[in-house]
Amino acid sequence: MTSPILSLSLGRDSNEQSLGALITFLVSHDLLAPQLMNHHGSACARVKMQDLRGSEFLTTVLVGDLQPEHLSEAGLAFCEKYVASGRFAEDLASIGAAENEWILFDRLSARMMSALKPKAPEGIAQSAKQVVAKILQFPGRPRS
Repeated sequence: MTSPILSLSLGRDSNEQSLGALITFLVSHDLLAPQLMNHHGSACARVKMQDLRGSEFLTTVLVGDLQPEHLSEAGLAFCEKYVASGRFAEDLASIGAAENEWILFDRLSARMMSALKPKAPEGIAQSAKQVVAKILQFPGRPRS
């Protein structure tokens, strides 16, 4: 068995909220292994609907550890880029404490998304906007 990417720790130095926010992001963006998502589809759906906290998913489905085999290829790449690099810890430190896991997830989401999908170069982004604008032109009154 491989060593876990992250493990839940409880007590004085609990990481329950932070890992819960990360797990929620992984589930919400389909970054878990497809077999795991299929086998635990109900729990995944509940996390996406915010009916089940990520920390509860971590304890009940993943048994307290996030293992490499729990992740898809994209999920592994994200964890290497965001968690292993230390950006996750930096973001947590800059955000500070939150009242609950959902608030922490909301505060971290944009930062995690920027790690998942880096911003496109300006030239590409501008040309994409032009293409979308052309597609979204609606018929109107004939111009004279």
